[in-house]
Amino acid sequence: GVDPDWVVIANGASEALWLAFAALGAQGGALVLPDPGYPEYLSMAGFLQCPVRTYPVTRDGGAEAILAEAGAMACLVNTPHNPTGAVMPHDTIAGLACALEQRGTALIVDEVFHPIYAGAAQPSSAGLRNVITIGDFSKALSLPGLRTGWLIDADAARRERIVGLRGALAISGSPILEEVAIRALALRDTLLAGTARNVARNRELLAQLVADAPNIEHAIGEGGTVCFPAMRRGSLGLDDWAAFAREEGVLVAPGAFFGTDRHVRIGLGGPVEEFALAAPRVVARLE
Repeated sequence: GVDPDWVVIANGASEALWLAFAALGAQGGALVLPDPGYPEYLSMAGFLQCPVRTYPVTRDGGAEAILAEAGAMACLVNTPHNPTGAVMPHDTIAGLACALEQRGTALIVDEVFHPIYAGAAQPSSAGLRNVITIGDFSKALSLPGLRTGWLIDADAARRERIVGLRGALAISGSPILEEVAIRALALRDTLLAGTARNVARNRELLAQLVADAPNIEHAIGEGGTVCFPAMRRGSLGLDDWAAFAREEGVLVAPGAFFGTDRHVRIGLGGPVEEFALAAPRVVARLE
């Protein structure tokens, strides 16, 4: 529902994020990132030598904490959030973008897990004033191998910088992959329905498993395809989870990647049959 000229195609959401960070970095100031958050945010910011501040992610995404940060070049909201599944409401995003615009601060909204929601569906942030929206085929559409993502920005001057950077970095995407992506978009309702069905069933199963597990703090978020349960007692580091993967053949993302040994990120979007085998093993490990 936006002007096609506002859309910049990228080689996955990672390149789209890099382009946004790089285009804004010339303005100076800090980049405000969620904590916990996708680890590559910090890697990209470090590579581009952008100063970083962080804000705590709350159940509704952390808008109040973002507004407490002053003098930033840009603030990033990831909704639905990786790894917690927290969702910032659309109205909150719009209000946040307006408040930040008055400070000369851009808002980047990484919504690669949109439109997978457990509760009420949320509109995309695309087209909101002072918002750069990031999306891709990898998460909700479950097509990571396409390496096709996008950035949507209504600001013509900023978008011109972004397009210039993309020309220097990658020149273009693959026409073959983009043709496959076009065909996937024609089937998006079917693809999204499959992801949503798996997530709903796997979320329900996991909730049942941890209901009687007193050592697990389990708060499944309101959206996305991941969750981030924690142990009330004890912790498990990278070596523990590596051994678990070897022993059990179950792949998870250790909380250490997100700055904590108490948590583990569990993917909810995979086949229901496989999740039913894997989830009890993870729960037993946390206990």
